[in-house]
Amino acid sequence: MSSATASVARSHRRRTAVALVAAAAGLAAILFLTPRRVQPRRVVGPSSPYISARLDSSHIMRGTTETYLAIALAAPDHRVTARAPTSVAIVLDRSGSMLGQPWDDAKVSAMVLIDKLGPADELAVVAYSTSAEIVVPLGPATGEARARAKAAISALVADGGTNISGGLNLGADELARAHTPLRRMVLISDGQANEGIYDRAGLVRLASQRAASGISITSVGVGLDFNEETMAGIAVAGRGNYHFVEKAADLGAMFVAELGSLGETVLTHASLRVEPAAGVEILDVIGYELVRDGNAIQIPVADLRRGEHTKVVLRIRATVGGESVKELASVTWTFEELGQGARTHTAMARAEVTGDAAVVASSRDKDTVRLVEEARTARALEDASAAYHDGKLDQAQQILRVRAAEATALAGEMGDATLGTDIGTVTSRVERGFAAAPSAGAAEGKKAVKGGRADAYQLAR
Repeated sequence: MSSATASVARSHRRRTAVALVAAAAGLAAILFLTPRRVQPRRVVGPSSPYISARLDSSHIMRGTTETYLAIALAAPDHRVTARAPTSVAIVLDRSGSMLGQPWDDAKVSAMVLIDKLGPADELAVVAYSTSAEIVVPLGPATGEARARAKAAISALVADGGTNISGGLNLGADELARAHTPLRRMVLISDGQANEGIYDRAGLVRLASQRAASGISITSVGVGLDFNEETMAGIAVAGRGNYHFVEKAADLGAMFVAELGSLGETVLTHASLRVEPAAGVEILDVIGYELVRDGNAIQIPVADLRRGEHTKVVLRIRATVGGESVKELASVTWTFEELGQGARTHTAMARAEVTGDAAVVASSRDKDTVRLVEEARTARALEDASAAYHDGKLDQAQQILRVRAAEATALAGEMGDATLGTDIGTVTSRVERGFAAAPSAGAAEGKKAVKGGRADAYQLAR
């Protein structure tokens, strides 16, 4: 995949009678989309992952400097001849707010995923409202079992509150009994949690705890009334993916894409530990929760499929003295490589010291600059979305315009014509969504905020 950010696929909404057709129509396109995670332009060895940690320049100024440290990670590009057996727990929100077409479409879409499973896979279905229940206990996805699961889903009704934590716990308990090495929970919600654990921090902690056992959690926000910060936080802590699904009929194709991605997964249960060197402080991790472990930080990393790349960008403050080379941080990446067991890879971030700003500028690396600029754009999208949500239209637009201008100016200095264009395309798209004041159209405003934050989630990785 190129380092340009891929576009977000959107399908059309259909009534229940044609939802299966809509899902099938979108399936081919979805399956051929490359992952949206940004990939640095580097050659990956055929049998081992790689890790690198560097500033966007090989040099750093003497004195105290705030800058960005980009950590690039890549999975080995093993040849995959067949999809690996997977265990999938579909966790459905059947609260009262799902009543009507969203609930009908969600049920049909779940059935599309069920139809794509085979006897070597395992399936569980959990539904939650005020409380959670096991609709289908985890077991082999035989033809008979799939038929029973679809019948059970058809019989469900939507009512009650939204107990996301109950659904998470029950889905994870079922996957704890899995017999396959790949375990994925798909959490679907169209609203905010109001039962069980209902604060964002508590739900993120719960997702992190459950993911620590090797279960990855993908979260899907349906419609325009879900809390995107909570749903994205669950996906990040759960080492899965986050999707904004404006139309519930899109769920079927999205589920099938999730299954295909999971079948090519080669690295799971991954975590990144960054230990800053003396004189270095980690100020922020763009797109992730800043979880400190003493002086170091711990970052959960999503599962990676073969050949897939991802990044983590940190904002740091470094105080540099008279040394000629400054060590900035040691980075340790631990993960499970399927069929190979536990693995650990390390990298040391360092830079040459100079007192000449022109040397820093002339020593920039294009690939690392792109990673940093994409992450900075992700933060700008988050800030602009928050401003727009608070009714500050002018501020939201100004944040986006400044970010686009900064990227364009840097692109000119670097001689990288595509960098400014790529960043400008994203910021312009979101700005167009913010064209009208929030009060002018509630639905359009919600769509703009959620779309902007979904773009931010993807750009940060």
